[in-house]
Amino acid sequence: MEQLNSSRLRAACICALILLLSTSLSAKTIYVKWDSPGPTFDGVSWDTAYHKVSEGLSASVSDDEVWVARGTYVECITLTAGVGLYGGFAGTETLRAERDWKANVTILDGNRQGSVVTSPEGADNSTVIDGFTIRNGKGSLSVGGGIMCPASSPTISDNVLTNNTGGAIHCRYSSPLIVHNAILMNSGGGIVSRLGSGGVIARNTIRLNTGGSGISCTSSSPLIMDNAIEENTGFPGVGIGGGILCGGDCSPVITGNRIVANRAEYGAGIRCYLWSSPRIYHNVIASNIGTFGAGISSNTSSPIIYNNRIVANTAEGARPYGGGMSCYGGSPMILNNTFVGNKVVGSQSADGGAIDSRISSATIANNIITLNSSGICARGTLPAPVVRNNCVYRNDLYDYDGVPVGDGDIVADPGLASIEFGNFHIQPDSPCVDAGDDSVVQQDWTDVDGEPRILGAHVDIGADESDGRRFPEGPYVMVRVSSDGNDDNDGSTWALAKRSVQAGIDAASAGGGDVWVRSGTYPERVNLQCFAYVYGGFSGVETSRQERDWIANSSVLDGQQSGRVVTALSVSSWSAIDGLVIRNGWGSGVYCYYSSPDIRNNVIEANGHRWAFGGGIYCDRSSPNISRNMITGNLAQTGGGIYCSSSAPRISNNVITDNLCVGGQGAGISCAGSTPVIAGNTIAKNGAGRYDHGDGISCYSSAARMVGNVVVFNTCGIRIWGTPPILEYNDVWGNRTFNYSGFTADPVPDPTGTNGNISEDPLFRDFAGGDYRLRPESPCVDTGTNEGAPPTDILGFPRPIDGNCDGIAVTDMGAYEYQPIRVLVDILPGDPSNTIRLRANRQIPVAVLSTPTFDAREIDPTSVVFGPGRATEVHGRGHWEDVNRDGRIDLLLHFSCAATGLTPGMETATLYGRLTNGEWITGSDRV
Repeated sequence: MEQLNSSRLRAACICALILLLSTSLSAKTIYVKWDSPGPTFDGVSWDTAYHKVSEGLSASVSDDEVWVARGTYVECITLTAGVGLYGGFAGTETLRAERDWKANVTILDGNRQGSVVTSPEGADNSTVIDGFTIRNGKGSLSVGGGIMCPASSPTISDNVLTNNTGGAIHCRYSSPLIVHNAILMNSGGGIVSRLGSGGVIARNTIRLNTGGSGISCTSSSPLIMDNAIEENTGFPGVGIGGGILCGGDCSPVITGNRIVANRAEYGAGIRCYLWSSPRIYHNVIASNIGTFGAGISSNTSSPIIYNNRIVANTAEGARPYGGGMSCYGGSPMILNNTFVGNKVVGSQSADGGAIDSRISSATIANNIITLNSSGICARGTLPAPVVRNNCVYRNDLYDYDGVPVGDGDIVADPGLASIEFGNFHIQPDSPCVDAGDDSVVQQDWTDVDGEPRILGAHVDIGADESDGRRFPEGPYVMVRVSSDGNDDNDGSTWALAKRSVQAGIDAASAGGGDVWVRSGTYPERVNLQCFAYVYGGFSGVETSRQERDWIANSSVLDGQQSGRVVTALSVSSWSAIDGLVIRNGWGSGVYCYYSSPDIRNNVIEANGHRWAFGGGIYCDRSSPNISRNMITGNLAQTGGGIYCSSSAPRISNNVITDNLCVGGQGAGISCAGSTPVIAGNTIAKNGAGRYDHGDGISCYSSAARMVGNVVVFNTCGIRIWGTPPILEYNDVWGNRTFNYSGFTADPVPDPTGTNGNISEDPLFRDFAGGDYRLRPESPCVDTGTNEGAPPTDILGFPRPIDGNCDGIAVTDMGAYEYQPIRVLVDILPGDPSNTIRLRANRQIPVAVLSTPTFDAREIDPTSVVFGPGRATEVHGRGHWEDVNRDGRIDLLLHFSCAATGLTPGMETATLYGRLTNGEWITGSDRV
């Protein structure tokens, strides 16, 4: 089996481009500038430049170059064979190297009159189009709207192709070089390669194209290398893939690509059908969503698929199967790949989370298959796949179904370096080292790092061959973003910050790490990706994440009412959005579809519209962790704050207020067919929906667990249809129309208080002013439950805290844990050793010290207790003096040693008490 070496291919492509793009000594330069002053227009100089690109091309012959100044040229053109057509000039340059095609945008606009650019038949790679924005072309299934190459092989480089129909580039009987272009938002797909075509498609960004594949190969065999193929949507049907399509007896080489977040019914990442035999290696295939084979679909084909990372793909829809890969017929070879976090959801959720093989003689060898919704499925298929030398471990539903454990398979933790940050290298002590089958490995294969495929006694299992290095846990990159940055920067320092949050996400996702966003407003909508953790709240000088202050430093993502602000598609749990202000989304502030990111510490406000579902946050078949957010002032038809459909989110420690629903359900939270955990939230002042639709919380056929919430002052409280929730330790009170509806029994406790629910005024500190912290006398203090409670409150304070200082720490209801005032305590004043001699008749002096911000004279001495025995002051009053001689009056107290409960070995002792205004205090000192 002949193997193409990717490094040799890259070097060959670069050398070919240098030769092809160099200027012949005998060539002339022809100038085009739409506003050249004239008076003659012969193209000899910028001052006498032609006004139309077609005029410059008509005057050119082979080896000439046509230089086009920035501006918009509304015309459809035909290239001249052997001529280089270059855009991106300011109109003053004397050398091509002086141009800046990104700054000097040069637009070819087809005005929907046909293909914007046509390459003549017989043209070879010396025919060049470079540095243009090519838009508004009109094509069809057989004619490309952007660039059409009929039996023609030009060089297409450094262009932006956008808003064309019939696809961006269409090639038949051609071998073009398509290099370093941005192919964005075209209808009919990105690149179509048909009927004996070949050539090179390398280092392009192919994104957001619809109605076709990012790259479609039919009876053609190009080299597809090092492209970013993302968020393309295939046309419904068996013949279309979202990222790459291989069909009709084609054998392309697909290597080094990033194939992410594409959507299609069959093969959202890569689709192989009708006897195709591509070679697919060294790719990242992640977060794609399809029905049959979300990562890769192989139908009556025989691809060779090796050394890929196939991660977090989701098969969903009507009877889905094959989250990572599906095989139907043919003889695919699936060798030395790493399958992690792929899943099948819906009616066929048991069918092959990693690999589903049906009527296929697949060979499945040397793969790591772990943490998928299920492992290898070959249910009822003949012939059965050949399975051997895989590491199959801890997949959710099963590891094997319909196929026995393979010869040489191991069931053990594969020892991946850092799944959280996308590092799927194996550690040197991994059981996968030297555990593979050498017979399937070709002689010159390399692993994902380009290292030899066999370094030890035998090949390793998975896409990585261990070289003995031990990898750290990550994060591996820190990408800074600042509103005055530049996306061409790498983000490695604040001085080299990127400008857009999306550029930061893209960089962090590729390397696995954090995005640090400086304070400021970012008018953009972003797509969250796996292995990217976005943190707002930086001032621009921090060197560690712990230094940020997201409250003082507001990092705003502003959707400008143009769509969802944050979108997460098939992102799983390996991502986060943390510490940002997310506002002005038309639809949802945060939209999760088959995704489970962490959504925490954000302000999510003023998103949605009257027809939306989930104005603040939308969850569909997702399980995000939604914690410590302020979700306020959002609007939707249903679920003004949060909407959950067929989802299992954890919603904890949020303040959800002032959200609206219009004619639907749940202005605060709405759940339909879901199993959320709703714990420790404050849900208040939501309303303006239909009176009977539970404006605080609405659950329709949802087995919710609601624990420790404060649901007050909404139009309605909690409304359910069907399945009753688990409802414990909540305060539901003062909702205008009703507190509860749809329950067969009143959830407020009977006299025995078995469920812990109450219906009392929570006594917020300043309800009118929006301060929902609890006053010390609140009935919600220390009346929740510690079981299943979040470990911290919305401000990050630990839970539980002993809120009423009775020696029993119980989690409070609502988003805020009541915090006693921390005071400065000095045990044995004047004795720096703090050595207590435990004698029954001894008194222990303890001072509570005043500070610049605290006056000890505000303490009620009669309320103070000390030590685990909660000893009271021996004189019942204490006395006031300047204990530490700092000019401030302190409180000095004495406690009986026997009453304190102190015992040998204790390291600290704690004091509790109250101020005269009722606030609790606490302080500790070492002993």
